[in-house]
Amino acid sequence: MASALPAVKWRRSPRAKRIKLALCPWRGIELVVPKRASTAQAQAFLDSRREWMEKSWARLKRQVPEAFESAAPEDLILPAIWRAWRLVYGQSDFRDRGDELHVPGEPTAANAAGQLKPWLMAQARSQLPVWTRRVAARSGLTDFKRVQVRDQRTRWGSCSARGTISLNFRLLFHRPAVVDYLILHELCHTRHMNHGPKFQALLSRHEPDWRALDAELSHGSGGVPGWVGW
Repeated sequence: MASALPAVKWRRSPRAKRIKLALCPWRGIELVVPKRASTAQAQAFLDSRREWMEKSWARLKRQVPEAFESAAPEDLILPAIWRAWRLVYGQSDFRDRGDELHVPGEPTAANAAGQLKPWLMAQARSQLPVWTRRVAARSGLTDFKRVQVRDQRTRWGSCSARGTISLNFRLLFHRPAVVDYLILHELCHTRHMNHGPKFQALLSRHEPDWRALDAELSHGSGGVPGWVGW
């Protein structure tokens, strides 16, 4: 049976060299069109990929079911910091009551996202820079300049040439060992701005099991609920 597809979003890109499709369970389907390609060419490409899109979208639904959840969440679990809350809707204001989060508004996924994502970002900005300094002190990789927490769309983390480490707030949904690894990975980039042998040797010295942790980080959403999105 064909999978119901979301509306395809078109995006013109001066940097794209060819027409391509990008499927993401949280962001939908995007058609990237080079500047010189005509609308007719882009539409013909899209039409020719219809069957592929349907099969790929159905596969995503099986592989990442949490991304397609539409019901309001009943609880919030953040493995990274060993915390869990029951969500109580219809409250007069947003409040953390220890084991409950009081959420204004109706119990819908959209309302949960609107109310909880700013709060999650604040939690991450409180926790992750401190976490980074702790890992840096333990490893001796203290050459970074600053830490920022962002709503990154395609990365769990990054390190700039100037030593700024950027971390995705969604790391809160990963278990602590994975967060430790991701931070260590970015700290190693302060010494080696690539993934070559020297980088891997440094990473292995501090975390011998880094390949398994990297696979856990890369494969799947890390428990990120569908209502959080990407």
